[in-house]
Amino acid sequence: MWKALSLTLALCLLAGCSAESEIDGARCKLPPVWKIGEEEPTKNALGHVTVVAYLQATKLLMRPCFSNPYLVAFLILENQGYININYMVVNNRDERSQQLHHLLKERLMNITLYAQDLSQPDVWQAVNAEKDDILVYDRCGRLTYHLSLPYTNLSHPHVEEAIRLTYCDGICGECSIELNTSYKYEQNKNIFFLSIIFIYSPSCY
Repeated sequence: MWKALSLTLALCLLAGCSAESEIDGARCKLPPVWKIGEEEPTKNALGHVTVVAYLQATKLLMRPCFSNPYLVAFLILENQGYININYMVVNNRDERSQQLHHLLKERLMNITLYAQDLSQPDVWQAVNAEKDDILVYDRCGRLTYHLSLPYTNLSHPHVEEAIRLTYCDGICGECSIELNTSYKYEQNKNIFFLSIIFIYSPSCY
């Protein structure tokens, strides 16, 4: 069972830093419409905090010793009570990335991975994303954080705290789409029941 981590957001996320300076004008706005085939993933995710990572399938990711920090970080959040978060990854559209797509899918396990339809506009370009960027959206589909390297290095707390703040703080103001959820957690014969009403969880207090 994952141990709860006590993490704080780096100053650059609170005051605004170079990782986000180029997208400040897009914050709290709906993203450009993008599709994978006929599906609109961000539209379908309304009602959930949504995290979209822009990863490129490479041989490095396929090495047996490679561990997936992206998946690990989100398992930690889920085990801390941050449920009903929609995680997805959009692969690059270059030829090599497409060839390795199925292997990246195996590495991501239960995280949804999208292969771009080459007959449609480039999703990365549509949202102004670069390799390893992570975009976080609130329950109304509004962009709250657009993080780039080195701030998307998951050995640091920036991504996790961006998700926490989006989940708890209503960064873009009120949202008419909220979820009532419940979460049951058991550990070492100690059972407690946690009700999450609207956007609140114990980790939000």
